Amino acid sequence: MTSSLKIECVGGLWDGRLLDIAVDEFGRLPAVLFDDGGKPYYSLLFDECRILAGNAHEYTGARYVPAAA
Repeated sequence: MTSSLKIECVGGLWDGRLLDIAVDEFGRLPAVLFDDGGKPYYSLLFDECRILAGNAHEYTGARYVPAAA
């Protein structure tokens, strides 16, 4: 199982930046990325998330977009 995925940020300060995001034991990405102050900074969006055997997750079109204020 992959321990991290490269996910692009779309919009905001990190627009176009590829982040190496750690996934949990099931391949799940964090729903929200927080800034150093603990405020939501980017939220996960994806076109499709398939749940495979053993509860493994597989994303299509995953990206992080600026979190709503």
